[in-house]
Amino acid sequence: MHTRRFRFVISLAVMLSLWSGVLAQSSGFDTSRMDRTADACDDFFQFANGTWVKNTEIPASQPRWGTFNMLAESNRDVSHDILEAAAKTKAPAGSSMQLIGDYYASCMDEATIEAAGTTPLDPFFKSIDGMKTQDDVMREVAELHNLGVGVMFRLGGAPDQKNTNMVIVNAGQGGLSMPNRDYYTK
Repeated sequence: MHTRRFRFVISLAVMLSLWSGVLAQSSGFDTSRMDRTADACDDFFQFANGTWVKNTEIPASQPRWGTFNMLAESNRDVSHDILEAAAKTKAPAGSSMQLIGDYYASCMDEATIEAAGTTPLDPFFKSIDGMKTQDDVMREVAELHNLGVGVMFRLGGAPDQKNTNMVIVNAGQGGLSMPNRDYYTK
């Protein structure tokens, strides 16, 4: 009963914060961003966005900036606040808030992470070093895939590009998810 009440209170708090955000935005389109001195028939972009473009500076850390970027930043801030609160709250053991808070706190504990180094990966390194045969490689690849590591290749479901009414298996090459060497050197 206590857990249900606690989850209700947390849900209510999240909903209230979202609701207040909706109230803060009075309409779907902010007319103050428009440049009414521009002729909409000659340059609609300038007419619709001119004042915003003139008054808005793209942050140095961003390659582009727009309302969706601002929304994403706002969502990150809200999520961060929720995670920080969860990490600081003494929530009941086993509750969602306690699990979220503990997980976040463990990810932010850089001193412990740095002290551990690669030690948590040692069992995986040992298993990989122990591969001697083709069957060992297949077993290791299967084990890593079971853990969610897309080593050598990835499999997943996605809409068929020729018939979007169907979901089919897609395969992709594995790796570090980084471009090849030429991307960096040429």
